[in-house]
Order: sequence, then structure tokens, then C-alpha cells
Amino acid sequence: MRIFGVFAVIWLLFSAGAAVASSGLSQAMAATLVVRSANLDERFLGSGFVYGDGFTVITNAHVVGRADEVVLVDHAGRRVTARVRAVDPARDLAVLQVATPFDVVLTAGAVPQVGEDVYAVGAPLEAVFSVTRGIVSTRMRQVDPQQPVRYLQHSAPVNPGSSGGPLVDAVGRVVGVNTRIADGSRYFVGIAYAVPMEEVDHLVEGGAKAAMSPGFRVRALSATIRAALGLEQAHGVLVDHVAAGKPAALAGLKAGDILVALAGTEITCPGDIAFALAALSQGQYEPDMVVIRDGVTMTLTLASPRSAQPIAPMAATAVLRKASYTLHEMGIQTDLAGAITKIGEDGIGFFSGLSVDDRILAVNGTAVDALEQGWADAIGFTTPVLLLIRLADGSTRHYVLNPWEEGDRLRPSSRANILDREVVIFD
Repeated sequence: MRIFGVFAVIWLLFSAGAAVASSGLSQAMAATLVVRSANLDERFLGSGFVYGDGFTVITNAHVVGRADEVVLVDHAGRRVTARVRAVDPARDLAVLQVATPFDVVLTAGAVPQVGEDVYAVGAPLEAVFSVTRGIVSTRMRQVDPQQPVRYLQHSAPVNPGSSGGPLVDAVGRVVGVNTRIADGSRYFVGIAYAVPMEEVDHLVEGGAKAAMSPGFRVRALSATIRAALGLEQAHGVLVDHVAAGKPAALAGLKAGDILVALAGTEITCPGDIAFALAALSQGQYEPDMVVIRDGVTMTLTLASPRSAQPIAPMAATAVLRKASYTLHEMGIQTDLAGAITKIGEDGIGFFSGLSVDDRILAVNGTAVDALEQGWADAIGFTTPVLLLIRLADGSTRHYVLNPWEEGDRLRPSSRANILDREVVIFD
């Protein structure tokens, strides 16, 4: 009977813990949002979550891009327009503001220990309001040497669309913002990264400032480079390039210098520079650089970063919006039968994926042979255009051309354009 009683107590404790975890995850799911573009397309952008006072929503900077407004969709399907209040590209964070508070909010939890369970909530691959489980595998991992962020590394599966969603602990307290997966992988391979909530709180409270852009590129001092230069010390980085007119150039930094300290921080690898610049932007240290040039150690002084301002969206600029576009103005030239003869590389047709020798069969549902003569130059479109295209292999496909679409567009590129991964840019 005594053994049975022990097992009963264990079972009750387990059941209570499971109930708490289930309740916390339900709240995390209810506070998670889908982020869409605030235009006619309502294009899927990623995930986000309600935080703090109910008026505040957190997501990634790369989710909102350069938009000043986005649409948020909650688990009940309610759509709310949110203003982009602050964006921090260096830490890939964005703070959104809504006019009416959400009912369910997340609060921050303590930084989890290695091995603790965590749950990623969001819309991976547009599978909205999904939750996955993993463990914390490392607490402080700098992933990008240009970012002053030490990520939470975890194994909860995330994929494109998870960006901006919360990483929560077993009782539903948010511990991080899911931001990226292992470099070089398009989809989850067992390692994911979340920005810890400490960074989020700095931005929400208005304390974060944009880091100085000193204007130089560096590379690590590999064993080969040290041997070639006859260097004995293992710390420091090699300056690859100094941009004219930038603070580093004005301070006297030159390509070939060995940078060994910046703003009181010893530089052992390129990633140390990002943290030194972040501290410098807060006015915590003198802006001195210690370099070795021709075997001589010298100190250079960067211009004081007095101009560092709290991170916030850029003020909207009054830009005249063109009301009407012809296909020709969209960068598309055709023959009389609708075959595309030329694609301008700065036009919407190019960015939409159209190619020379594609043939336009219909425009907004009307067959080409039923359109007026000279239609490609004569018809002015005031809304996005739907084209039915016959491709070179004989298949057909619809393309939407929207010259009013906001945000960055993808441009085809080849591997020959990829930068040297050994070079780290601080422009």
C-alpha cells in the first residue's frame, strides 16, 4: 500500500504539471498572431505575438521589412491593422502597436537552462498556429558576426513562416523570438535560434540605439594569415577595406591594420566588434581603436557617436504614387500575338519571373485576340494585373503583376555573386 501511495503522489504531481503546461501553451497559442502585408494582396509575412500591455506586438525586422503598417490575424480570424513602432535591423526585431489591446498577452520568463523543454509557436510554412517542442541546446550563441546578439539555440522545429513567433517555456512564458535556422539551410535541420527577451525589452522600452557604422571590413586572423604576416599573437582581426569618408577612415584606420581592441573591448574575432559597437552606441565607452601597423601599436579615435538615436521607423516621405501603368511601363514588350519579346530588368515583369518567349494568352481573364489593337501600350491598369502565360515547355501559369507592391522584391542571382564569407562588413 505504501508503494502504491508513492506512485499515486507521483502521478498526481505529473498530472498537475501536465495541466499547467497545457494551459500555458494554450495561452501562448492564443497570443500568437499571423503577420500579413497591409495592402490588397495581404501577403503572408510571418508570425508575431502579443506582449506586455496588450497594445504591443513583437515580431522580426525581416518580417515587416520597410512597411509602416501590417495586418495581424489572431487565432479567431480577427484582422487588426498595426503600426510599426520601432525596428532594430541589427537584432532583427520589430515592435508593432495596435489601437485596441488584445485580451491575451505573453509575459517574459527566466532564461531557460540547457536541456529544458521549449516550444516554438507560429506559422511554419504558413501552417498557422502550430506548436513544436524541443530543448535548449546552448544559451548564448552569436550566429552572425555583424549582429550584437547572443541567441538561444534550441531544437524545436521552425521553418520559413515561424519567424517572429514566440519561443515559450513549459508554462507558456515567452523566453525568445524565433528568428532563424542554421545558416546554409532553407528548412529546419535540428538547430534554430531565438533572440532572448532581454533584447526585446530594451527595444520596447526605447533604450536600444542604432549602432555606429564605422565603415570597414575585416577578416579573422587564421593561422595562414598569421604565418604570412609573421604575427605571434592569436587575437585581433585583419582590416580588409576602409570606406572613404566614414568614421574609421577619418580616424586614420587603414587596410592592412590589425585591429586588437575597440571601445575597451579586446577583439579576438570579428563577432566581438558588433558588441563593441553596440556598447559604444550607448555611450558606455570611449571610441578608441587599438591597432597594430607595421609592428607598431597605436591608438586611433573614432568620431564620437553623439548622433546615435533611439531605433524607430523612418519618417514617411511624400512620394507621388503613379496611378496607372501599361504593360510596357511594367517592363514588358510583346509582339501582336502576345509573345514577350523583351523584359526590362528594372520592371515588375522581371521581378515576377516572366521571360522572353513566354506568351501572354489572356489579360485579366480576357483573351489577347479579343483585346484592342496595341493593347500592350494602350491599356492603363489601375489595379494589379492577372496574366495567363504559356511557358516555353507548353504549360500555362497565371502571374500577378503589382507595380504598387511595397517592400523588397527578389532578383535572380547566381552563386558567382555571393560575397566572400570570410569577410565581415561593418558599413
